[in-house]
Amino acid sequence: MPIYYKAIAAVDRLKPADVTEMSRVVSPSPGLGIVAQSLCYFFLPIDKTDKRYMVKKESAKDPDTYEYWLPCKKGVLNSKLL
Repeated sequence: MPIYYKAIAAVDRLKPADVTEMSRVVSPSPGLGIVAQSLCYFFLPIDKTDKRYMVKKESAKDPDTYEYWLPCKKGVLNSKLL
């Protein structure tokens, strides 16, 4: 459980300025994308059939891919998050 306690300590150190800085990023790194996806799962109603998160396919054979960064920026990353 040491990683759990480290995660709790890291969240306790977050400041509103950190959230604001995160919301200013235009294209997230892979790690930030995972954080955005996790925040969407916790704070936004997500349904796999919801077209808001689906990335447009170039062909019908392409697999379904989902983008969580923009919904996270609009719906989660604000001063109320902390």
